[in-house]
Amino acid sequence: MGAIVGNVVVVIDALDESGTEMSRRRILSLLTSTEAARLPANFRILLTSRPLPDIEYVLGHSRHVLKTCLDDVPLESAERDIRLFVTNEIGHLKDIGSTEIDQIAEKANGLFEWARLACEFVRPSRAGHTVKERFDDVVTLHSGEGNTLLDATYISILESGIPTSPVPLSRFHSVMRQVLMVMEPLPMKTLSLMRMHFPSEEDRYDISVILEFMAPVLSGIIDHSTPVCPLHASFYDFLTDRSRSGIYFIDLSDSYEQSFASLQILCGELKFNICGLESSYFSNAEVADLQERKAQNILPHLSYSCQFWAQHLWRTAFDFRLATLVNTVVGSERFLFWLEAMSLLGLVGSAADALTCTAKWLL
Repeated sequence: MGAIVGNVVVVIDALDESGTEMSRRRILSLLTSTEAARLPANFRILLTSRPLPDIEYVLGHSRHVLKTCLDDVPLESAERDIRLFVTNEIGHLKDIGSTEIDQIAEKANGLFEWARLACEFVRPSRAGHTVKERFDDVVTLHSGEGNTLLDATYISILESGIPTSPVPLSRFHSVMRQVLMVMEPLPMKTLSLMRMHFPSEEDRYDISVILEFMAPVLSGIIDHSTPVCPLHASFYDFLTDRSRSGIYFIDLSDSYEQSFASLQILCGELKFNICGLESSYFSNAEVADLQERKAQNILPHLSYSCQFWAQHLWRTAFDFRLATLVNTVVGSERFLFWLEAMSLLGLVGSAADALTCTAKWLL
């Protein structure tokens, strides 16, 4: 390989949103390794993250890591960047001129996420209000520092899209609990398919009745092939803190619906030789069209259930109905079908951990 000419910058954005503390250990280890310290002088790594304890501790004790806190960036510099961002996002809209752009930039108080939400709110995406009226609603939100203004914006967005009458609000809680509790983000179609296996028939509805109004704060709403998840970690923090979100609070203390749905899917869809392989004497690597076979026969909702049913179970209080479903899976030939599916997914090594979780849950 020839030498790299010129400067090289590798950007790792929002490391804090990449997964759990355990899943970050490997990349943090690599970033603070002696090999990383010996990279050529024309090679730099730019990492952004909130100062979570594990990230702060590891990077803060590494000599070759230079840390800059956004709190130390002059407010004038942040406002200038936000003004450029707002101009690009909504400067073309009728009734939005330099005065309105300046007002949003100043009110953001250096907080980019608030500016992004304000632009999403002002855009003409809802019937009944003009751009000017939506702009006025944004700039008259009660001012405050940090989370105060951000929370007010989140509440305003939710109030504009989610009625507070019992049925819509209950569905909002249920759908957002599902979105926030999945172990890895899933697209809307997969979430809806899993919901069809929820224990209560009242919860078996198309989740688009809630999610289609939440494009300002969630990904995967416009492009249905994209996984649904909060666009910014602050929205997750807001929803899971009752003191901040109030009636929109999402309780993640129990994963019963997810456990039930995952086990129901395993009971109903696992089968012998699920990918229709001609012979069991070939290794997975020797099956030329294995990827196509998996895509056709192990659909995303089944793949997810195979991988994470035990993790959801671990987060759920013991329940006899769930215990019966567990027995239906691990106490029958379906157990072998599950192991086969895990092997085809390249995850058979995780099966032991799943069984350990299950055994502890049963005790």
